[in-house]
Amino acid sequence: MIVFNRRGVGLSDAPCERFSHEQAVEDATAVLDHAHSDSATVMASDTSGAEGILFAAGRSERTASLILINAFARAIVAPDYPMVLYAVSR
Repeated sequence: MIVFNRRGVGLSDAPCERFSHEQAVEDATAVLDHAHSDSATVMASDTSGAEGILFAAGRSERTASLILINAFARAIVAPDYPMVLYAVSR
């Protein structure tokens, strides 16, 4: 089992600038390379869901399976991705 945190999370140094989902995928690939792992089950949760999806789609030969927990592909409203608000009445 290989467990690691994204840049700026846990004990890693806070990043000086924002980094992209693509850079996070490159970091994950570097960790797998360093561990000499040909493929892995990728588990992503919450805000790392988009990165898990991107890794699985772009590195399918290295992805045995993908587990998403409370994840979402996008969190920002766009013309093709409207925000839906649900009202609960009592």
